[in-house]
Amino acid sequence: MYPVRRLPPGLRLVAIGWLDGPNPFTQGRTDPAVVRKLLGLDEACLISDGTRGWHTCHYCQNSLRPRRSLWDARPQCPDGMGHHLVRCGDTVYMCPSLLPHYVVVHGYRPPDAYQQAVLEGVVLADADLIHTGEDFIQLELERSLAEAEARGDTKRADDCRAQIAARREDLRRAGRTSGFRDRDTGVWRDR
Repeated sequence: MYPVRRLPPGLRLVAIGWLDGPNPFTQGRTDPAVVRKLLGLDEACLISDGTRGWHTCHYCQNSLRPRRSLWDARPQCPDGMGHHLVRCGDTVYMCPSLLPHYVVVHGYRPPDAYQQAVLEGVVLADADLIHTGEDFIQLELERSLAEAEARGDTKRADDCRAQIAARREDLRRAGRTSGFRDRDTGVWRDR
C-alpha cells in the first residue's frame, strides 16, 4: 500500500527545484550555510514518493551508472528519489532530493524565500504529515477512470474498473477492505 499524506491544515505548499530538460533555471551563489544544511539532509528527512521511482539528473546524462545508496556520494550522485519538505511559518517548501546536487554541481540558486526557510525553518519528516489512510494507487486508478469516462473512452474505463477491482482485492487480502480509513474510528471502509 502506498499511503497518501497531506500537510496539516492552514499550510501552503510551494514547490521549488524540479529541474529538467532544456528549461533554463536561475544560477548563482547560494548562501554557504544553506548549502551545508542541504548537504546535511539524510534519509530521515526524505519523504518517499511511493511508486514514482528514481529520477536521474538530466544535466549529467549519466543514467546508465549502477545505482548506489542515494547518500553514498552526495552531492555528486545524480540520482534521486523522493523529496524534502521545509516549513517556515505557514509555508512548506517542497524540493526534490536532488536539490543539493543541483545547487553544488550545476549552480542552481534556489529562491531567496526558500533559502531563508532552510536557515530559519524546520525540515519536516513523514511523521509530521497527516496520513489519510487512502491508497495512492487506488486514487490514481479512480482519477484515470473519471478521465476515461469524461472522454467517452469505454475501453480505458473498463480497463480502469478491472484494475480498481484487482487493487481492492489486493487490499482485502492484506486485511483492508479499501484504501480509506475512517479518521474517527480508525476502521478501514469502502468509499
